[in-house]
Amino acid sequence: MELEDWLAKQLKDNKLSMRELARRSKITHSTISDVMAGKRPPTSDFCKAISGALKVPQVEVEILAGILPKPPGWSPESEEWNALFHQLTEEERANVMTLGLL
Repeated sequence: MELEDWLAKQLKDNKLSMRELARRSKITHSTISDVMAGKRPPTSDFCKAISGALKVPQVEVEILAGILPKPPGWSPESEEWNALFHQLTEEERANVMTLGLL
C-alpha cells in the first residue's frame, strides 16, 4: 500500500474530510491534496504532522511515503501491534510473550 491509498483509507475509516485532516495536522489542504494526487512528494515534516493528526507512529507514515525503507515482514498492521505492545507494562509484555501471541 502506498501513502496515497493509505491516507485515503485513513480519511474514510476515521470519517475525516481532507479539510479536517488539514486542520488537525496544520498542513494546508492543497498540500495534502497534492501529496495524495502524487503531485508533490511527502516530506518528513509532512509525515510527522500527519502521524500526529491521525495518532499513528511517524515511522509508519514515513515507510509508506518511501522516506524510510520497509523492514523485512513490515506492514502497517505490524507497526500498530508494535506500538500497542510498547504501551503495555513489563508484566503485561511478559504475559503476552508467554502466551506466544507475538
